[in-house]
Amino acid sequence: MACGKRIAGIRKIKRSGIPFVCVERKTKDDEIPAVLSENEEAMFRGTRHLIRSGHKSIGILLEDCDLLNCQERLAGYQRALEEYKVPFDKKLVCRVNLYRQEEENIFDKARFDTLPSAFIASGNTLTLKLLKNADDYGLKCPDDISIVGFGDDEWSGIFNPSLTILRQDTAGTAKRAVEVMMKIMKGNPIAPTVVRMPIGFTVRKSTRVINRGPFGEIAVPPEAILVDTAEEEYLKKGQFKVAIAFHCMDTEWSRLQEMAIRDTLARYNVQVVAVMDANFNAQLQVTQLDALRMQKPDAIIGVPVDENITAGKFKELSRLTKMILIGNIPQGIDQNDYYSCVSVNERENGQNAGNILGEYFKERTHIKLGLLNHGLPFHMTRQRDNAAEQVLTENYTNLQIVSRKNFYQIQNVYDTCLQMMREHPEISGLYVSWERPAMEAIRALRALGRTDVAISTVDLDLEIAAYMARGEMVRGISAQRPYEQGEAAAMITIQALLGKKGYKFVGVQPVVVYPRELTRYWREIIRKPAPEFLKLHKSH
Repeated sequence: MACGKRIAGIRKIKRSGIPFVCVERKTKDDEIPAVLSENEEAMFRGTRHLIRSGHKSIGILLEDCDLLNCQERLAGYQRALEEYKVPFDKKLVCRVNLYRQEEENIFDKARFDTLPSAFIASGNTLTLKLLKNADDYGLKCPDDISIVGFGDDEWSGIFNPSLTILRQDTAGTAKRAVEVMMKIMKGNPIAPTVVRMPIGFTVRKSTRVINRGPFGEIAVPPEAILVDTAEEEYLKKGQFKVAIAFHCMDTEWSRLQEMAIRDTLARYNVQVVAVMDANFNAQLQVTQLDALRMQKPDAIIGVPVDENITAGKFKELSRLTKMILIGNIPQGIDQNDYYSCVSVNERENGQNAGNILGEYFKERTHIKLGLLNHGLPFHMTRQRDNAAEQVLTENYTNLQIVSRKNFYQIQNVYDTCLQMMREHPEISGLYVSWERPAMEAIRALRALGRTDVAISTVDLDLEIAAYMARGEMVRGISAQRPYEQGEAAAMITIQALLGKKGYKFVGVQPVVVYPRELTRYWREIIRKPAPEFLKLHKSH
């Protein structure tokens, strides 16, 4: 029934004097009771999920009518865009007439200047139309387009890929409508006349994470960085020199990065003239960068120690040589101050760590969590920490984050964790930004006798792997692939030496490591056999 006919029908029923309740519809007559979904809040949450996953161009599919639920769902979409400072584009608002026999494909006729990377539907039938239109147009979900559906259909969980969906409680809505009707029939006043029903949100596989750099750049995958035969010959004759400035070198991460950089550059006869270890000392790194300048390298590969102290020196050197940064961009450095940034996909890294905790506790209720986040405003680290929190709050309603604390230096994590646990002894799960501070948190928990706390974190190294292998506290790790990151950094350096452009940000995918897979992933990630004690505990 078209919108106009619905309104006329409601007026006719009211004139008849028969008591009635509107379900999922609201008339302009405030005396008529209605049971409605939390439409605006639901669409806000669905759109926010896409924005937090890195999407900036998000379409919405609405029914072409002026019903209140359509208005509210559009309002929720717009509120999310406004809150996250994503520009509203009216071309991304697609309205369709569900009662027309032949409705055109929403992706046809160049409706969009650029195809959006994500779409959210605002109803059951609209969800089906969106999926069919995307398939007819040859779009693969979620590779080409991420989709958030809306409704209560059971098939959404078995659809391939399984559908991220805003879930209406139709049974609960019907029950509530009957309760309201019974009150009316008994002559009891109804207040308020509008009853709102919550909408659930289930994140599945129809939405993907878009890895973005510090200035919003979509990541270039490492496999897209190529060198042809003529370029290879040019490099081998060029006698180019490269220097490396690490933040520290006492981890497997740094060892593997250096190995990969050396291995890759050597294939093109590019010489590594110096490797500096700042040992997490920002002032020492500034001194070391001055020393590297004296060697006049053609490029520097740098891992900044901090956000502020080293920024000026990296900026200064970027005017003298090609600057390739790994992991983060210091404050005050803009897009023209470096050639490229290479990083793990930090959004996915954080989501992995969040899912590790969520899955560990999924069969339990009323679980309290704490977050130990890095306090320095590194863009990529914040992406990771925010993504972990997003997953825990959106995907696992049985979990509640009761404490968030920032640390600014690794040596402060011990005391920060002690304070958190004393303030909130009910905490049974902890996310820590990466492996080295996680080890300090473990020391604090052991001192308190709280080895029952489950931990998830990022980065695979020997000491934390030992805890995971023994089944002690560490329930899983989202592991960077440092050798692959080193290869990517070296290949980007090669592009810089060739004078190429267009590689501002390169993202390397992380991998989830659980205890049962530790031996295999140790060999694949660390590139050497697992120690015997890890093998002994691999069945935990």
